[in-house]
Amino acid sequence: MYCFYLEKRFSIARMDSQTRKNSFIFIPVVAFLLVISFAGGWFMRARRSPQPIAPEPDNGVRMQLRLGGDKWVRPLLVCDINPLSESQNLQSLKDRVDEEIRQGVQRNIIKTASVYFRNLTTSEQFSVRGDEKFFPSSLRKVPLLISVLKMAESAPDILNKVKVNLTGEDQNDQQEIKPKEFAEVGKTYLVEDLLEKMIRYSDNNATAALSSVSGVDTIRGVFENLYVPFIGSPPVGMKSEEEIEGLTAYQFSFFLRVLYNATYLGNEFSARALRLMSQVDFKEGLRAGLPDYIPVAHKFGLMTVKLSDGPIVSRQLHDCGIVYHPKRPYILCIMTKSAAPISNMEQFIGRLSAIVYTGVEKLVDKT
Repeated sequence: MYCFYLEKRFSIARMDSQTRKNSFIFIPVVAFLLVISFAGGWFMRARRSPQPIAPEPDNGVRMQLRLGGDKWVRPLLVCDINPLSESQNLQSLKDRVDEEIRQGVQRNIIKTASVYFRNLTTSEQFSVRGDEKFFPSSLRKVPLLISVLKMAESAPDILNKVKVNLTGEDQNDQQEIKPKEFAEVGKTYLVEDLLEKMIRYSDNNATAALSSVSGVDTIRGVFENLYVPFIGSPPVGMKSEEEIEGLTAYQFSFFLRVLYNATYLGNEFSARALRLMSQVDFKEGLRAGLPDYIPVAHKFGLMTVKLSDGPIVSRQLHDCGIVYHPKRPYILCIMTKSAAPISNMEQFIGRLSAIVYTGVEKLVDKT
């Protein structure tokens, strides 16, 4: 409860980000209409990130992630009583999730999967196969969203006055799940419209444009400040998934936690980000395992691995978000690898989502 209290306290009594210096890198924005062009491949082909600032240990028990870069203050971002601890109250639910994953492997639905769960009311958590790492793919659009909104906190005009002209190639050409709406090459869009297309429809054209607005260093800063390894694009000419750097489900959950607690962005922009994520048009995965009346703010990511002559040999499909259960809101992040059809992977994630929701309902009934 100590860390739960601290996270809530700092989300309410958060210092105004516009009046203090911190470690974020901002792009100067002209107040009047601005047109920006971009070219090249989408999303952050860049050098590896320098080593981030380590979390502060607290007597070897609590971990506190604080924002550095200021002489006088170090605002709290995330706090864990023990990052490795798991609640016995959740053991039955964890066992059920673990069994579903083992059955999925046996039936060749998946090669492997990892699940991270966190009760946002009590801070109780568990991981299944928590050491597994996956390429986040379009999950990286969440830290990009955060980086652009962080810029907007000090320069609000960036959202509704700055326009971006799209040039170059169509970045959606190779996507298996095509966006229903997307930014078209050769046209100009407001930044806020690009954010909507990037998150709601997972539009890679919008993502590439916003990456040029934010800049790689600013995006990298979001990862580093949360002590999450910076992941750029896969290496060109890769021959296997083993060549790709990855994240754990637990690591990705930090982006969701700081949005829910409004400890990285202020209340207004944290709510704006989560409201947009609640409008994602991907209805499989997490959404499929929940009642229609339960909101979920989430993002999916899909990576397809092909041989040079074209056949698909493997996929990674992930779906991570905040499920707004009326009494026990929770984070659920599911990451998978498989050679099965994508529909099988979507259904598998949906089943896990339903298992977790049912388990949470049972926990609520016991209290």
